[in-house]
Amino acid sequence: MKIYNCIKDFKPIKTTLVTIGTFDGVHLGHKALIEKMKADAEKIGGETVLITFYPHPRIVLGLDSSKLKFINTQEKKSTDLKRQE
Repeated sequence: MKIYNCIKDFKPIKTTLVTIGTFDGVHLGHKALIEKMKADAEKIGGETVLITFYPHPRIVLGLDSSKLKFINTQEKKSTDLKRQE
């Protein structure tokens, strides 16, 4: 799994399976989803793409984020996602 910090660095892929979310705290459900995507991508000769956000969409959109709490730092989230490769 490659991690891109900018959409400009992303190269088009013909066959993809895509998921999108904040993925704060890579828990068992996230891990199961990623494993299923990887298995399905292997069956079709494709790649997986996981889209996540930084900063959080509520902050970017200017919505009330005063009660927004994060389970992990951005660095920890990146580390946990990399472990799913």
